[in-house]
Amino acid sequence: AEELALRWSISSPDLARTLPGASGRLESSGTLHGRGEAFAVKARLEASGLKYTGFSVQRLAADVDANLIDRTRLQATIAAGAIEWSGHRLDALRRTLAGTADAHDWKFTAQAGDNHVELGGKGRYAAQLWSATLGSWMLEAADGPHMTLVAPATLTIGRNQLALTPACLAANDERFCAEGALDPDGAWTLKASAVRMPLRFLGHRLATQPQFGGYLALQLDATGRRGTPWTGAARVDLSDAAFHYRQPRGQVSTLTLGQAHADLVAAPDRFSGVIKVRATATTFLDASIGVTRLPARAFADQGLSGTLRAEIHELGLIPVFVTEVDRVDGTLATEFALGGTLRAPDFDGKLRLDASAIDLYQINLQLRDTALAARLQDNTLSIDGTTHAGAGEASIKGQLAWNAQLPRGDVRLAGKNLALVNVPEGRIVASPDGSMRV
Repeated sequence: AEELALRWSISSPDLARTLPGASGRLESSGTLHGRGEAFAVKARLEASGLKYTGFSVQRLAADVDANLIDRTRLQATIAAGAIEWSGHRLDALRRTLAGTADAHDWKFTAQAGDNHVELGGKGRYAAQLWSATLGSWMLEAADGPHMTLVAPATLTIGRNQLALTPACLAANDERFCAEGALDPDGAWTLKASAVRMPLRFLGHRLATQPQFGGYLALQLDATGRRGTPWTGAARVDLSDAAFHYRQPRGQVSTLTLGQAHADLVAAPDRFSGVIKVRATATTFLDASIGVTRLPARAFADQGLSGTLRAEIHELGLIPVFVTEVDRVDGTLATEFALGGTLRAPDFDGKLRLDASAIDLYQINLQLRDTALAARLQDNTLSIDGTTHAGAGEASIKGQLAWNAQLPRGDVRLAGKNLALVNVPEGRIVASPDGSMRV
């Protein structure tokens, strides 16, 4: 290889002038000389307010001093702050190397809110391959346990290859382990497991987001090779699971999920999955799904199959998604079969809602003894329902069929003496009787 000698100095107070769609300030200077892998570089970079195509970094600084000609020096610090992309944010990110190419200390830290991760150890770089011992690994999650590395592991990073020997984090009863490898020929393996991991890791503080309670266990094993479909299996178990949520008017409610598990399998010719939830003796959900992996078909044209059976006696979650509704007491039962393709799925099944009470406090609407039955077969939806409001009652009945993704059909609404609004400012009682054709 020819010997390279380079010196640079860059100062850009406004990147928008040189890169359309970008913004921010960037300054960099340095030197680089050598040939092939035997080179020496000394460089610095400072930037602020960087933005480009949905990615932003408020602060970025790098300082590198590496001599791989005589391998006597390897010093590097890279730090970034306020990194945002696709609704995600990292408050701080830092990577350091200190020593020589043959023996150096390395450290990586990241901070996101109250969550903090830190890794470190010893490393060696030679023949375009970085080999390192993972001597420390610490994870602190918001409102969660302080997890640390059980025993040292080995991390290898190179051109088209990556490997991590078994590494486990533990704290009290909680444990998480991972290992994997990618070789230059494209073959890879990935294994992960978790024991009694708190589900609160999946949510945030209740003031802003729903929060989960209970514990998660995980087993994952996947492998792949260039030119062949990847295969694998995963099992997820939830125990003592609960979903805490804040209703529109501020009160905190809990939906009990109880015990649940999911089995997912990637076979060479098919993806498949099974989910089972047992919240109580009378509240359950059983679902299965399968997707073919035929090489001659596009992914959207793969065959689809599945079933869903559920009976739910806790409908308090409905007001979270339908904010006009403040309270629902009743049961929901459904049974569906799934077919067709991913591009054009077919649904066939039925749903029934029996609600003793549905309340909309803003207009003081109180629906009682509501019954709604829906049937979906091929491309046709049939609905039949009744409800009571005050001294009145109402019924709805109709049928809609989809043709070229457009609905066609009739829906009839009939009622008598319905108390629709009952507030101090006014009262509305209606007796509707009409039909709608679409």
